[in-house]
Amino acid sequence: MKKLAITLFSILFAVGLTTAQSNMKVLVVLADFAGTSDITDTIVNAFNASGYDVTYLTPTDTIPYDTLAQYDVVFWEAGNDGVDSLLWRYVYDDSAGHRVFDSAAFYYSIEKYIQDGKVFWLDGIDVIYDAYGSAPDTFAVGSFIHDVMGINIYAAQSKLDDGGTGVAYYVKSSTNTITSDVDQVNWKWSSLWYADALVINDNAVSLFEMGGNSDYPLLGYTTCYYYNNFVFTQFRFGALSSQDLANRLAKDFLDAAANGVFQAQTPTTVEQNGIKISVYPNPADDFVRVSAPNLTNAQLSISDISGRTVLRKNFNDYTTVDVSNFAPGVYMITISSANGTNTMKLIVK
Repeated sequence: MKKLAITLFSILFAVGLTTAQSNMKVLVVLADFAGTSDITDTIVNAFNASGYDVTYLTPTDTIPYDTLAQYDVVFWEAGNDGVDSLLWRYVYDDSAGHRVFDSAAFYYSIEKYIQDGKVFWLDGIDVIYDAYGSAPDTFAVGSFIHDVMGINIYAAQSKLDDGGTGVAYYVKSSTNTITSDVDQVNWKWSSLWYADALVINDNAVSLFEMGGNSDYPLLGYTTCYYYNNFVFTQFRFGALSSQDLANRLAKDFLDAAANGVFQAQTPTTVEQNGIKISVYPNPADDFVRVSAPNLTNAQLSISDISGRTVLRKNFNDYTTVDVSNFAPGVYMITISSANGTNTMKLIVK
């Protein structure tokens, strides 16, 4: 009887996973314009072997939100150089003809996709460097990298800050429950250059860390992690040591997405007078992100339970508010525009 119960459970689990595989749509964006055909082939072969419904796209311009929104998971390969990968918002060309990016956020379509709670999986190296330059950098509450990407500190880069050696391999973090049979990540080369050494926030989950000899200066820094529904890996996917390793990583991460591991924070939403406000997290103790899609030239105010205004600021579409210095209690968030006013409750822990 016990054997029968175990067998039935195994069958039901397999059926559930197969259903999730058949229903989950994945978009693979090959935005690594410095990539070569063998690197692209490794990625395509890995995702084709995953068993999921996968579509491939090589962009020549920013991808509209309506395109991204058709998929449950977007895998974005930025490759070995985030420049021109259509990730960070492009602002202008400087006097030397170099592109200048807005380090505050990704392109609007990508950010909205993440805010909508779908899984955005970014892979590549030099991603933080291309927005901020050389390490170190610290990111405060209210910044996109802190609030959406879950990074506190961009501490260093392999090769540039490790004496020129590069990182020899990644090791599996103790908090990694995703990769069942991948404990170490290696590449076609003896080491990987320009991987970002990161300190992630307390709610992010480390998956892989920099490995090497005990005297390697970047040993133990996080390189791959997830934060809610945002996943950041620095596998340099197309240059992994073998096709088999690429296949296993793609399958493990997509299975995790299908099984709901990468869950977005659920926002509190109120719609009134034609204004839809979404707030997360709520309750909050560190920061709160407020969004009201397509609303411009508005004003946001926060008042305590006595009616005293504790914050007032101009508002366009979305913002992040640092509430770490607010006294615990109940507050009211009000957004006013020419269309009317909407108010909702915020709880600060």
